[in-house]
Amino acid sequence: MRVWYISHQKEQKISAFICRNFEKRWFILKQFEQIYDVEERKKRLKKNVRLIKKSLDSVDKDVLKLNEQLIEEAAMYATTLQEINEIITRDGIVDFYQNGENQWGTKKSVAAELKPKYTSTYQSLIRQLSDLLPSENEKDAAKEIMDFLQGK
Repeated sequence: MRVWYISHQKEQKISAFICRNFEKRWFILKQFEQIYDVEERKKRLKKNVRLIKKSLDSVDKDVLKLNEQLIEEAAMYATTLQEINEIITRDGIVDFYQNGENQWGTKKSVAAELKPKYTSTYQSLIRQLSDLLPSENEKDAAKEIMDFLQGK
């Protein structure tokens, strides 16, 4: 894999998968322009981790520590889904391809194929995290016990 830099209005990173044909010439099989660079992806990942932890503030700290990997995984999927949505907005859901000189066609874009898979996995992770939250009955029972212990 090679990384190429193309200058339009600003410098953008393009990853290109390279293959050599029988005449030993290089050609590009697939180009994919990324939305986020590594630093932006890390920043968004930290933001999503903070948002998820903030929504789980009523969960016991020990339980949160046990589920730290699950939280990070959910944040990674949230970040990736944001990028997939931006790629779909930018490029659409259809890719054009060429097989040989005269054979052209369209196909579903890679981002459009990944979105349902990532969405279902993300929903599953969020469901697992939401199961950690105490239910209303548990909150009421805990409040009654605390009130009893405090003599109210």
